[in-house]
Amino acid sequence: MQNISFILQLSGRNTVAGLAPARNVGSRVIEKIEQILSEIEHRAPDPQVWFNAEVIKLKTRVIRGMPAGHTNPIKKDTAATTYVRSPEVVAWILNNANGRCEACMEKGPFLTNCNEPFLEVHHVHFLSEGGADTPQNAIAVCPNCHRAFHYSKEKEKMANDIYKNIGRLIKTAKTLFD
Repeated sequence: MQNISFILQLSGRNTVAGLAPARNVGSRVIEKIEQILSEIEHRAPDPQVWFNAEVIKLKTRVIRGMPAGHTNPIKKDTAATTYVRSPEVVAWILNNANGRCEACMEKGPFLTNCNEPFLEVHHVHFLSEGGADTPQNAIAVCPNCHRAFHYSKEKEKMANDIYKNIGRLIKTAKTLFD
Protein backbone atom coordinates (compact mmCIF):
# COMPACT_ATOMS: atom_id res chain seq x y z
CA MET A 1 0.00 0.00 0.00
CA GLN A 2 2.91 2.37 0.64
CA ASN A 3 4.00 1.73 -2.95
CA ILE A 4 0.56 2.79 -4.16
CA SER A 5 0.78 5.93 -2.01
CA PHE A 6 4.12 6.72 -3.67
CA ILE A 7 2.66 6.38 -7.18
CA LEU A 8 -0.33 8.56 -6.24
CA GLN A 9 2.06 11.16 -4.78
CA LEU A 10 4.12 11.20 -8.00
CA SER A 11 1.03 12.15 -9.97
CA GLY A 12 0.07 14.89 -7.49
CA ARG A 13 -2.84 12.99 -5.99
CA ASN A 14 -3.76 12.10 -2.43
CA THR A 15 -1.95 9.17 -0.87
CA VAL A 16 -3.69 6.22 0.82
CA ALA A 17 -4.83 7.48 4.24
CA GLY A 18 -2.42 6.50 7.00
CA LEU A 19 0.21 5.06 4.67
CA ALA A 20 3.30 7.15 4.06
CA PRO A 21 4.67 6.80 0.52
CA ALA A 22 7.56 4.34 0.22
CA ARG A 23 10.44 5.90 -1.73
CA ASN A 24 12.28 2.70 -2.58
CA VAL A 25 9.86 1.43 -5.20
CA GLY A 26 11.49 -0.31 -8.16
CA SER A 27 10.87 0.68 -11.78
CA ARG A 28 8.95 -2.48 -12.62
CA VAL A 29 6.71 -2.08 -9.57
CA ILE A 30 6.05 1.57 -10.50
CA GLU A 31 5.06 0.57 -14.03
CA LYS A 32 2.82 -2.26 -12.77
CA ILE A 33 1.03 -0.11 -10.17
CA GLU A 34 0.53 2.73 -12.67
CA GLN A 35 -0.84 0.19 -15.18
CA ILE A 36 -3.33 -1.14 -12.59
CA LEU A 37 -4.37 2.38 -11.52
CA SER A 38 -4.86 3.45 -15.13
CA GLU A 39 -7.07 0.42 -15.80
CA ILE A 40 -9.17 1.09 -12.68
CA GLU A 41 -9.49 4.78 -13.65
CA HIS A 42 -10.15 4.03 -17.35
CA ARG A 43 -7.24 6.13 -18.62
CA ALA A 44 -3.93 5.63 -20.35
CA PRO A 45 -0.88 5.00 -18.11
CA ASP A 46 0.96 8.24 -17.32
CA PRO A 47 4.64 8.00 -18.35
CA GLN A 48 5.36 11.06 -16.19
CA VAL A 49 4.90 8.90 -13.08
CA TRP A 50 7.86 6.68 -13.99
CA PHE A 51 9.91 9.74 -15.03
CA ASN A 52 9.24 11.52 -11.71
CA ALA A 53 10.22 8.36 -9.79
CA GLU A 54 13.50 8.13 -11.71
CA VAL A 55 14.29 11.79 -10.96
CA ILE A 56 13.67 11.22 -7.23
CA LYS A 57 15.88 8.12 -7.25
CA LEU A 58 18.69 9.89 -9.14
CA LYS A 59 18.57 12.91 -6.80
CA THR A 60 19.66 10.63 -3.94
CA ARG A 61 22.81 9.58 -5.81
CA VAL A 62 25.96 11.54 -6.42
CA ILE A 63 26.11 12.33 -10.13
CA ARG A 64 29.72 12.93 -11.05
CA GLY A 65 30.05 15.61 -13.67
CA MET A 66 27.39 17.13 -15.84
CA PRO A 67 25.21 14.55 -17.63
CA ALA A 68 25.29 14.52 -21.44
CA GLY A 69 21.53 14.52 -21.86
CA HIS A 70 20.06 14.07 -25.33
CA THR A 71 21.10 16.30 -28.23
CA ASN A 72 18.24 14.84 -30.29
CA PRO A 73 15.47 13.91 -27.83
CA ILE A 74 13.22 11.07 -28.89
CA LYS A 75 9.68 12.14 -29.70
CA LYS A 76 6.89 9.89 -28.44
CA ASP A 77 3.18 10.19 -29.17
CA THR A 78 0.90 9.43 -26.25
CA ALA A 79 -2.82 9.26 -25.54
CA ALA A 80 -4.25 11.53 -22.86
CA THR A 81 -7.56 12.01 -21.12
CA THR A 82 -8.81 15.59 -21.00
CA TYR A 83 -11.96 17.16 -19.62
CA VAL A 84 -14.14 19.42 -21.75
CA ARG A 85 -14.23 22.63 -19.76
CA SER A 86 -16.56 25.57 -19.94
CA PRO A 87 -14.89 28.63 -21.51
CA GLU A 88 -17.52 30.78 -19.77
CA VAL A 89 -16.41 29.50 -16.36
CA VAL A 90 -12.72 30.12 -17.16
CA ALA A 91 -13.45 33.65 -18.45
CA TRP A 92 -15.60 34.46 -15.42
CA ILE A 93 -13.01 33.16 -12.94
CA LEU A 94 -10.20 35.14 -14.61
CA ASN A 95 -12.28 38.33 -14.82
CA ASN A 96 -13.39 37.94 -11.21
CA ALA A 97 -9.77 37.58 -10.03
CA ASN A 98 -8.85 40.86 -11.71
CA GLY A 99 -5.27 39.76 -12.38
CA ARG A 100 -4.54 38.54 -8.83
CA CYS A 101 -3.93 35.01 -7.62
CA GLU A 102 -6.80 34.04 -5.33
CA ALA A 103 -4.44 31.99 -3.15
CA CYS A 104 -1.46 34.31 -2.52
CA MET A 105 -3.15 37.54 -3.70
CA GLU A 106 -0.13 38.50 -5.84
CA LYS A 107 -0.47 39.84 -9.39
CA GLY A 108 0.01 37.29 -12.17
CA PRO A 109 3.79 36.76 -12.61
CA PHE A 110 3.95 38.10 -16.18
CA LEU A 111 1.80 39.63 -18.88
CA THR A 112 0.45 37.44 -21.66
CA ASN A 113 0.55 38.39 -25.34
CA CYS A 114 -2.91 39.87 -24.74
CA ASN A 115 -1.35 42.16 -22.09
CA GLU A 116 -3.16 40.46 -19.19
CA PRO A 117 -1.60 39.06 -16.00
CA PHE A 118 -1.05 35.32 -16.44
CA LEU A 119 -3.20 33.16 -14.15
CA GLU A 120 -4.40 29.57 -14.40
CA VAL A 121 -7.81 28.24 -13.43
CA HIS A 122 -7.62 25.51 -10.78
CA HIS A 123 -10.45 23.23 -9.70
CA VAL A 124 -10.23 22.88 -5.92
CA HIS A 125 -12.00 19.52 -6.04
CA PHE A 126 -10.09 18.04 -8.98
CA LEU A 127 -12.10 17.21 -12.11
CA SER A 128 -10.30 13.86 -12.19
CA GLU A 129 -11.74 13.09 -8.75
CA GLY A 130 -15.33 14.05 -9.54
CA GLY A 131 -15.15 17.82 -9.07
CA ALA A 132 -17.48 20.11 -11.03
CA ASP A 133 -16.44 22.63 -13.68
CA THR A 134 -18.28 25.52 -12.03
CA PRO A 135 -17.35 28.86 -10.46
CA GLN A 136 -18.17 27.27 -7.08
CA ASN A 137 -15.23 24.89 -7.57
CA ALA A 138 -12.70 27.00 -9.50
CA ILE A 139 -10.17 29.68 -8.62
CA ALA A 140 -7.62 31.77 -10.51
CA VAL A 141 -4.08 31.09 -9.33
CA CYS A 142 -0.50 31.91 -10.26
CA PRO A 143 1.60 29.00 -11.60
CA ASN A 144 3.42 28.57 -8.26
CA CYS A 145 0.23 28.30 -6.25
CA HIS A 146 -1.28 26.03 -8.91
CA ARG A 147 1.62 23.59 -8.60
CA ALA A 148 1.40 23.81 -4.80
CA PHE A 149 -2.31 22.86 -4.92
CA HIS A 150 -1.28 19.70 -6.77
CA TYR A 151 2.12 18.75 -5.30
CA SER A 152 2.71 20.52 -1.97
CA LYS A 153 2.85 18.67 1.33
CA GLU A 154 0.45 21.41 2.45
CA LYS A 155 -2.11 20.92 -0.34
CA GLU A 156 -4.85 19.73 2.03
CA LYS A 157 -4.38 22.78 4.24
CA MET A 158 -4.27 25.03 1.17
CA ALA A 159 -7.57 23.58 -0.09
CA ASN A 160 -9.24 23.97 3.30
CA ASP A 161 -7.96 27.54 3.62
CA ILE A 162 -9.17 28.51 0.15
CA TYR A 163 -12.66 27.19 0.99
CA LYS A 164 -12.66 29.45 4.06
CA ASN A 165 -11.30 32.50 2.20
CA ILE A 166 -13.41 32.49 -0.97
CA GLY A 167 -17.14 32.68 -0.32
CA ARG A 168 -18.31 31.39 -3.72
CA LEU A 169 -16.60 28.02 -3.27
CA ILE A 170 -18.82 25.15 -2.20
CA LYS A 171 -17.27 22.12 -0.54
CA THR A 172 -19.10 19.09 -1.92
CA ALA A 173 -19.80 15.88 -0.04
CA LYS A 174 -17.26 14.14 -2.29
CA THR A 175 -14.51 16.64 -1.48
CA LEU A 176 -11.42 14.81 -0.31
CA PHE A 177 -10.15 17.45 2.09
CA ASP A 178 -12.76 17.27 4.86
